Formats: sequence, C-alpha cells, structure tokens
Amino acid sequence: MQPFADRRCVMADKPILFSAPIVRALFDGSKTQTRRIIKPQPPEGFDRHCWYDAPLYGFTRQPIPTCKWHIVRLHAYKGDRLWVRERWSGVHDFGETPPSERQSYTTPVGPVLRDEIWYWADGTPDFGDWEKPRPGIHMPRWASRLTLIVTDVRVERLQDISEEDAAAEGVPSDDNYAGSFAKEYCHRCGGSGLHGAFGQNYGVIEVDCAECETSKLRYRNLWNHINGPGAWDANPWVVAYTFTVMRGNIDQIGGA
Repeated sequence: MQPFADRRCVMADKPILFSAPIVRALFDGSKTQTRRIIKPQPPEGFDRHCWYDAPLYGFTRQPIPTCKWHIVRLHAYKGDRLWVRERWSGVHDFGETPPSERQSYTTPVGPVLRDEIWYWADGTPDFGDWEKPRPGIHMPRWASRLTLIVTDVRVERLQDISEEDAAAEGVPSDDNYAGSFAKEYCHRCGGSGLHGAFGQNYGVIEVDCAECETSKLRYRNLWNHINGPGAWDANPWVVAYTFTVMRGNIDQIGGA
C-alpha cells in the first residue's frame, strides 16, 4: 500500500512507550520501525484503498463508490517527533524536578544534581538513592533521552511484513541471536537458535531451530509473546512507523 501523504506543515511532538529491551535496540541501531494495532479493526471485506484520515477529515486517495472504508486514527505522521518513554527512577528526594530547576545538594559522598535519574534499560543500579522503578508511562518529557523522527507511515496486514522490515523491528540478527536476552523470540529453543533432534543411529544432535531461523519468524514469536497466543495468526491491520533515532532529549536536539 502506498504511504500516507503528509498531512500538515507544522509537525507534532508526541510520546511513545517502549520496554527496556526495545530501548536497548533503539540505542544499538537495530530498531528503526514499530508496528501498532489499529483500533478498532476495520470490518471484513474492507478495501485497503479506501482509508480515511479521521483527524483531518480528508481522503488519502479518492474513495471507490462500492468499497467499505474505515476511520484510521494514526499516532503520528511523517515528520512528527516522538519522545521515548521508558522505565526510570529519580533520586529519592527530587526525582521529579525538571532540568529548568536544576540545583545540586551535598551528600556524604558528594554533590548530586536534583534532576539526576536512572534508566532501568541500562540495568539495575548498584549505587545511589533510587526509588523503585517508575512506569515509563509516567516519564515526563524532560527526562526522555531518545527522540524518533518519523520518516514513513504505512497501513498493512501484520503478516505482510517483509524479512527486511522484521529485522528493522529490532529482532536479533543471526550474528547475535544465540544467547540473546530474549527467550520470547522462540518458545522452542528459548533463544539459543538450536534444538535437539535425532540424527544417524538415533543419536541426538543440535540443528538450527526452524521456529526462529528468520527475522520474520523471530518477530512472529515476539508479537505472540507481547500480544498473546494466536495474535500473529489473527493477522490484524497495523500501522507501520519508520523512523530515525536521535540520541538526546527532544527539547535539546533542536527542530526536526
């Protein structure tokens, strides 16, 4: 399907929530796409050429008179900036103080900035006076350290994802898959990439796991892990966002 046309001259800044493993994939450069389920899903028999852009009340293309069309509410458009929310903690006393109110205070081990925070995607801290992890949904804009610039928006069926796009979703490549942190990439081999099989004379050998040998299969397994058993087979309509990753707070990197 053709990408959506640009829909405004003034771009928007919006938050987007990611888990710790995905944040690490953003940092290492392996994740440049994300897919979100369209809610509500279009009716059966829906013609994908008749998408209707609800926020602007404008058609992306001329509707076919006999087709079924559906309202699509996009989270972002081409050119928008998304600031990443993730699990975080602030110094116990001043965890919610923004940088604009920066002020240090003295402790027995030295000065600490009031706006100093810890990002749990980096691991569990072994120092500092940190509170328990705060949900990423509660991360304020000033604490975000990653900014995504949307470069493409597409509407498609989940299973239409290509091998290249599955790799762009941040699933581990062949080079770093074995021993990956993510057991959710395969229920059969647990993320090792290998599993036991009967060889000659009924001896047990290790072979490449057929359930996760491609990026698309690994993404399928991850999708089911996140959305529940059978979620991939349901093949829902999704919005695929492509973006470039900028390391830095959205208010510090300048305009898009």
